[in-house]
Amino acid sequence: MVLTGRAPFTLDRSIETPTLSVRLDGDEIVTDGAAAAFDAAFSPEAITHWRYDDAQCPAGGITTHIGWLRTPEIVGARIAAWWDAHTTVSPAVTESGTL
Repeated sequence: MVLTGRAPFTLDRSIETPTLSVRLDGDEIVTDGAAAAFDAAFSPEAITHWRYDDAQCPAGGITTHIGWLRTPEIVGARIAAWWDAHTTVSPAVTESGTL
């Protein structure tokens, strides 16, 4: 998708799976155009956009593709909050249909 702007598989409709699309202000690998192509594969209701910029970055941190891992707390907290808001935990069902 980064090079062509197309999914590497056939999409017969928009993806409905809830998705958090994180953009990093200093990302030197994923361009805004590539991210937009990725985002376009999802229905608007399914995708949440978040941009991690310098204003949110703690002292000593950076917003590059890999560099954000030096200070991952902000990004990790945002992902965890999104996950908690978009998932439900159900008891596992075994092959026999019991819990």
